[in-house]
Amino acid sequence: MLRGKGASTMPNEDSPLVPAKEAGEDDQKQRVQQKSSSDMLLKIAIFTILGAVLIGISTTFELSHKHPKATEALAVMIVTVVWFMAEIIPISIVSLMPLPLYALLDISSAAELTGVFFSSSSVILIVGQFLSLAVVRWGLHQRLCIMVAAAMGQRIETLVLGFMISAWFLSFWISNTATTLSLLPAAQAFLETVPREGHGNVHAAFLLAIAFSATAGGIATPVGTPPNAIFMQQMRDFWPEEEGVSFLMFMAAAFPLSVLLLGLIWLGFCVGFVWWKDTPRVEVDRQLFIKRKAALPKFSYEEQVVLLVALVLITLWFTASPINSFPGWTAHTAPRMDIGSIGIMCTLPLFIIPCGCALPQALQRVLGTSRCTSSTASEREAEPPRFVLDWGAVRQKFNFDLLLCLGGANMIGQGTIESGLASVIAEQLARIQGPYLGYVAIILFVTSLTTEFVSNAATMGILGPVVAASASNSGRNAVHALLGSTFACSFSFALPTASGPNIVVYGTGQVKLLFLMRIGLAVELGALMIGTLWVSYAVPVILGPTTDYGPPSIEGIGGH
Repeated sequence: MLRGKGASTMPNEDSPLVPAKEAGEDDQKQRVQQKSSSDMLLKIAIFTILGAVLIGISTTFELSHKHPKATEALAVMIVTVVWFMAEIIPISIVSLMPLPLYALLDISSAAELTGVFFSSSSVILIVGQFLSLAVVRWGLHQRLCIMVAAAMGQRIETLVLGFMISAWFLSFWISNTATTLSLLPAAQAFLETVPREGHGNVHAAFLLAIAFSATAGGIATPVGTPPNAIFMQQMRDFWPEEEGVSFLMFMAAAFPLSVLLLGLIWLGFCVGFVWWKDTPRVEVDRQLFIKRKAALPKFSYEEQVVLLVALVLITLWFTASPINSFPGWTAHTAPRMDIGSIGIMCTLPLFIIPCGCALPQALQRVLGTSRCTSSTASEREAEPPRFVLDWGAVRQKFNFDLLLCLGGANMIGQGTIESGLASVIAEQLARIQGPYLGYVAIILFVTSLTTEFVSNAATMGILGPVVAASASNSGRNAVHALLGSTFACSFSFALPTASGPNIVVYGTGQVKLLFLMRIGLAVELGALMIGTLWVSYAVPVILGPTTDYGPPSIEGIGGH
């Protein structure tokens, strides 16, 4: 229908102008895609050629006559790290590079490398993911967060502390990335009630406080983050004849440090964005969380099952090793079990316990029909749930990339040790003179800096053998130094890509890059100072002489 004098000149759906415009847009998109593909291919070619040249050069000279393969191992490490940082291809694929390169250069056999690719640390990671997916699938984490926020939401200081404690505690047991993602909706719901005018930085700081707390929480337990699991594996590899560090011993050394970091992050938020002079007061709508708490469904059957399994698992982990005169339940019952096997034993039943909607009607009535609807999962999943954990649902959300990265870290560690590179670098680090405090500060700084650019699992795989060897060569306690390096793998706060939680909050668009870097760097420096003092003075007291194991079983160290 014509609409006035100029209507016939206006483009409509029949006009050739629209297809021409669309064609132009398509051509432009195609040119952009072609340019992007060309740039990607050029980068791949450049990095491939540079890597080949570097490895070729490494075969022409030796860093150490005692360890002739150390030079080539260093070249492989540099090539792998550069590809990690380039982010041209997924880091999970880059993690596989050491397998052909180490075997091709005769640094280590393919059989030995594939043997360490999947280790007990991999099993610990699988257990953590099973537990994480069960908690998230049935909403147990959200219930905890809302209840804590409703109880502590009177003031902005206590509200952010409630969110931080929730993120911190959940990250003990489940992925810190999953934790941050799960708390984000509730945090953003609160921030929508805070006007941006006069409170612009509060939005970003609130999200960063949650992300940093999740990272700090991962330090506290052996299953909290991949470097912790790698530490437990390296303890068995480096000192195979010793008892190693138990779950309880690790938490005794790590938990207080994690608490200190949580306090640092909270104080930083309050001083910088609440208590600072002339800072406008942020009003908290506590009713928001009280209403959310009131709207929570009844404590479901599946949540009860997951909570029970988690409590049993944690109890078994704590009591597996000696506690004072108690020898640990594994001593006489199952002496060959470890953290990973205990975890699998407890989480496998989640795959065979029926979910509420699959229970017989009579049993549903006993438990409460409203608790057995399985609505939390059925509303979000295409297939109706059958068990507390269904493999179909797990397979879609299981982080296989993390397993590949962990396997790559194990292979890098194997090549670093077998080539003698760990010994060569350790000999140089052992020359560091001065007090133990200075040595620890250097180790933690190097580790923290590395993990800003390389995955924390790869960082631990690369630096773990070096740190243990250098501490032993310089007459220092290798276990304490190795544990300090493990902690520092979780001190990466300053870049968006430094950790999963950072990526999550940066991806919201509410956190500016420079703001994240400025606040993250301040937290990282604080963490390094606290960590250095903690490892230097507290860890030796907590672990005592029981971990003075002597030289690690690393090529070129202590007669190995």
